[in-house]
Formats: sequence, structure tokens, C-alpha cells
Amino acid sequence: FGSVKALLENDALPHIISGTSAGSAIGALLCTRTDEELKEQLDPEVLADKLLCFGRPWKERIKSLWKSGCMFDGEEWLSLIKWFTCGDLTFEEAYRKTGRVLCITLSATTKKAPPVLLNYVTAPDVVIASAIIASAAVPG
Repeated sequence: FGSVKALLENDALPHIISGTSAGSAIGALLCTRTDEELKEQLDPEVLADKLLCFGRPWKERIKSLWKSGCMFDGEEWLSLIKWFTCGDLTFEEAYRKTGRVLCITLSATTKKAPPVLLNYVTAPDVVIASAIIASAAVPG
């Protein structure tokens, strides 16, 4: 997050931020908070605990995949992701709050379908946390 902090301190944080899977959670962190909130929360001590949700050991993930068909428990992950999204903010609410455009891409469920791009224009009423969960899901 050092580069993000440097961009923020120099008023150079991009206006449009795009992410997929775990990257969409980081994008949400940046697009759901004002510059002042980011300056407070881009602290290594604050972030360390929050980023643990991405570091679950592979052995646990494979065991979970074998037992339940999923590497992560969707409800558990959703509750962790809501910190990154400031709760249940929609794409439009986040844009109105920060002026930044968050774009999250989803994989199509069929081979011929194009990827889906979600943002405040294409999906204003979609809750960002649910978009992140969908972005991290493996189709099929």
C-alpha cells in the first residue's frame, strides 16, 4: 500500500480504479472512502488484520474445497469483505461519496458470453460487497 499512500499524498490517486477477485476488494477500499478516511486507514497496523482474509493457507482451502465444493465460506468472506466496502454501499453511493469510479469485472458463466463490467453507470444499485464475492467466484 506504499504506492497507494504516495499517490494519495500527492493528489495523484486515479479517478477510475478497476479490480477482479481480491483486487476488487482493494479497489473497493480505495473507492468507498474519502481521501481523509484513506489517510487514516492506510496504516500497516490497521490493514494487517484486514488482509488476513486473503491469506488463508492453501491446505485449508483445499480441505474446504473437498468438503464443501468451495475454497471459502461465502457468508464468512462476505462479512470480512464488508470492511473493505464500508458495509453495504452500492456502486452509485460509493461514487457519490468519493467521486472515484470503481469497476469490478466478473467472469461469464458460458464460454461465448463476454465478461461483465460493474460500476456506477452499468450497475448503480448493486451492492459492492456482493460484486466482490461474485468476482472471486469460479464459474461452473
